[in-house]
Amino acid sequence: MFFVFDKNYNLIFTTSKDYNFIEILRDFVSSSDKNRIISYNSKLYSISKIEDLNGMLGVKVEDISYTKVSKEVLFNYFLNSFEQAYDGIVITDEKSRIVYINKNYADFLGVNREESIGKYIREVIKESRIPIVAETKKPEIGYVWETRGKPLLVSRIPLFDNGIFIGVIGLILFRNSLEVSQFLKKLEKIEKELAYYKDSQNSDWYAKYSFDSIKTKSQKVLSIIDKAKKIATTNSNVIITGESGTGKEIIAHAIHLESPRFNKPFVRINCSAIPEELFESELFGYERGAFTGAKDSKSGKFEIANGGTVFFDEIGDLPLKMQAKLLRVVQEGEFERVGGTKPINVNVRILAATNKNLRDLIDKGFFREDLYYRISVFHIEMIPLRERKEDIRLLFNFFLSEYMDNIGFGNIGIDEEVYEILENYYWPGNVRELRNVVETISVGLNGYKISVNDIPKYILNFKVDSIKENGIDTNKNISYKSSVFELEKRLIAEALKKADGNKKQAAKILGIARSLLYKKIKDFGFDI
Repeated sequence: MFFVFDKNYNLIFTTSKDYNFIEILRDFVSSSDKNRIISYNSKLYSISKIEDLNGMLGVKVEDISYTKVSKEVLFNYFLNSFEQAYDGIVITDEKSRIVYINKNYADFLGVNREESIGKYIREVIKESRIPIVAETKKPEIGYVWETRGKPLLVSRIPLFDNGIFIGVIGLILFRNSLEVSQFLKKLEKIEKELAYYKDSQNSDWYAKYSFDSIKTKSQKVLSIIDKAKKIATTNSNVIITGESGTGKEIIAHAIHLESPRFNKPFVRINCSAIPEELFESELFGYERGAFTGAKDSKSGKFEIANGGTVFFDEIGDLPLKMQAKLLRVVQEGEFERVGGTKPINVNVRILAATNKNLRDLIDKGFFREDLYYRISVFHIEMIPLRERKEDIRLLFNFFLSEYMDNIGFGNIGIDEEVYEILENYYWPGNVRELRNVVETISVGLNGYKISVNDIPKYILNFKVDSIKENGIDTNKNISYKSSVFELEKRLIAEALKKADGNKKQAAKILGIARSLLYKKIKDFGFDI
């Protein structure tokens, strides 16, 4: 077949009336390519330009579906695709030596393309994980990888020929750090929206963690679990206290699953995340026309939880106005929707958690004493990770194995000194911080063994005697709690200083959630 286009790429001669095929050819003729191999309607075509036609452009089209294409033609076809399909491509042989690197990636790295061929990949890209993929033979898809101060979205895929490993291809999807940042923000937004809509479905109000989810060999924790199991068999309300990251929510989930209400809804309410003006409608629902925008009636969390359990996380942040309304539900088992006039009866069990001292809040007038007694029929106190050091090794290994399984990695070795350092660290973020540290180490790991050099610097710089170094005189008669308070304050101040006041970065340094850092800043009275 033969096609002719003018200089404006308008078709002036053709032997075909297939509009879609013509558009494919128009795209080709307007490009800088001289030839291509394309697939269309289950057939394979070779297309090439004929440019010397008195200012017009000719395209010769050959059906090669049943023709044995030469290796040279195929090679040129794929090579041309590699140059255009991704921002960066590098291919290595079975010994991780570079056999191909495209111009875009060579320019980005600032290396000579021809001189790079034949070199071991880490001579050109020091942080490359291609040798690890060559060892494991397992792909790494969609990783955010930072090199030369810029984040890249990278996939590394092992290559096989008739079952024999022959090398690895690395695909760099973005060269522009702004594009990566925007992509991750969009992804985070989508994940949040999915999580919100998932939690909005009645069928998804369920508990996720059982007592078997708690990994421990600490006698103190085992005693807490034994106590919680006994409490679970009752219908009494429970208050769970302890520092952030100690597992208060996991215990709440487990109590519900062990209780007679296990097959009923388990509704979670984060008191620190709901704006005060929305609390009432979130908890009790609303009637149609109750306020602007209330076009239909909506059930609140208590109606959804009827027969089951309501878990109030961070109950110390519950506004006083809502404390009075919650007290009525606890005492009378009834409430009214916003804009409603008829009482609605419910049968729910209340589980509540807080990292605050509710007694102090009562003394300061921030928490109702009558509500406190109603929700704290039983009290469970979670212990911090530094008081269960025998679990640090166990938890580290568990989180590491869990993370490596998720990304398809094999077994990872760990130097004994790593455990010693971790066991002597203070862990202000407790188990949650330990999990974050495991992920941080795993992402930056080069090889198959974790050494001291892989541990975050802020942990390596920590010393047991830093309490005294940070201005706390242990010779004075002060309480353990006040010592912890002062050390925590110092650690947060240091992290904020290192992060130049960037709260997101400071939270990452400390291994705690940003929302927790904001609360700590407020508690400590930092002027930021």
